[in-house]
Amino acid sequence: MNRLRLIPLVLAVALVLVPTTALATAKRSVVYTAVGDSIAVGTGATDASHGYVGLFASHLAQGHRTTTLNRACYNGMTSGLLLGHLTIPAAPHYADFNAAVAGADIITVSIGGNDLLQTVAGITPAYLLNLSDGDRALLLGALSAQLNTHIAEFTANWPAIVTRMRYLNPTAKVFVNTVYNPFKAGDGLYELVDPYIRGINGVIVAGAATGDYKIVDVYAKFSDYGNPRKLLVWGLDGAVPLHPTDRGYKLIYNLLKDAYGA
Repeated sequence: MNRLRLIPLVLAVALVLVPTTALATAKRSVVYTAVGDSIAVGTGATDASHGYVGLFASHLAQGHRTTTLNRACYNGMTSGLLLGHLTIPAAPHYADFNAAVAGADIITVSIGGNDLLQTVAGITPAYLLNLSDGDRALLLGALSAQLNTHIAEFTANWPAIVTRMRYLNPTAKVFVNTVYNPFKAGDGLYELVDPYIRGINGVIVAGAATGDYKIVDVYAKFSDYGNPRKLLVWGLDGAVPLHPTDRGYKLIYNLLKDAYGA
């Protein structure tokens, strides 16, 4: 047989004989940074590994040699606090946020819920129901004014947050959650906050093209979910009120995984 004809055959056999483990270790490392509030933390889940961030990090680990997870998130974070963390790098804790964003290959963001929901903290459907028509109107008017103020703040903060993240890291793949309505439809609070939540989400969706990020539409998916026996969100009397259950976090993870794979 001609020696030249043997070369392709030898190469083909060599490739077949390469162990699959060797091919697996050839896959590159990835750095994943989760930015945001208690939803990014995974509050309400059995533990952090059951939050959407933990689940997504585990998913990434299946396809990469090493996966590094940075958590630039904490309970109660608002868009104003996040903007501060990203733009004041002098303080050590703030510098951590800048470094986590700058060094990431993948960034996920969950922010905006606290901008609005802290305004209605402590108000229950029963409280609204027991108010007189006049008192209810006064309360709703006051709440509406505060919620509109917070939407204006988010509208100013969000483009600045995205600009800063892209300045720190122009190449990372970025995925941003929309804010879900944590209340139960028909309880009064759901209807009260829903227009304002949709206002926040409108700002997030509108910035996707110029900010070069993908939307993970948690709001739509949670709103369309209709199984009352398997809750996505803890109720006001639940273990961790208004936060996702394990099922809810898994749903967010699945949305993120689909967006990442697209």
